Amino acid sequence: MVYCLDPLFIGLHASKKSEMSSKAVVKKNPQEKVGVFVKKQNRIQVVEYSDAPREILQSTDEGGQALFNLGNIAIHMINRSFVKKLSINSNDRPSYLPYHPAHKKVPFLDPAGHTQMPDKPNAIKAEMFVFDSLSVAQNGQIQIISRDEQFAPIKNAKGEDSIATSRQLLLDRGKSWLNAAGIKSDEKIEISPLFAPTKEYFIEECRKRTPFNIEKKTNGVVLVPQD
Repeated sequence: MVYCLDPLFIGLHASKKSEMSSKAVVKKNPQEKVGVFVKKQNRIQVVEYSDAPREILQSTDEGGQALFNLGNIAIHMINRSFVKKLSINSNDRPSYLPYHPAHKKVPFLDPAGHTQMPDKPNAIKAEMFVFDSLSVAQNGQIQIISRDEQFAPIKNAKGEDSIATSRQLLLDRGKSWLNAAGIKSDEKIEISPLFAPTKEYFIEECRKRTPFNIEKKTNGVVLVPQD
């Protein structure tokens, strides 16, 4: 199989109506296991990291940076009329979404009828991904976001991309927002999105001295809207 893919260089068309837009982060390194945005046949598409050869998706430029460096984090905004178009499934117009094979560990029953959990992948699971809709969307757009502000995935029980790393990023973000607002604190602080969804909003609320409550938690405090 020949892969004819191009790295995606962002060119947003803010004046044009987009049927589907997506958020992206710059990959931490070429090996990061995320799908990547590419340009294929002049359309924005996503190639899942498990679908293309590793040597392609982990290729680098002369400076050692990932050639395919825009990671898909599965956050999309889709026009409702576009969803209706995608839902049409008939003999003359099949569904736009293909199936992707995923090698998974799937529990099974042994000959005695007991449930067994395999220690390695033992089955192929057919999955559909909403990002495949990008290939037929008109004026697809991508917004590159700050990983520190908006992306803290939980994929593993321990280590990288775990509950611990996600929580730490959330706490670091809270401290950076406080510092930006001129507030000094040694507490581990989480800022509720119900009080401030963005740093700019938080700074403005602090400037206006908008009242808030502090809820004590086991490992820190949470700033929440005042009742």
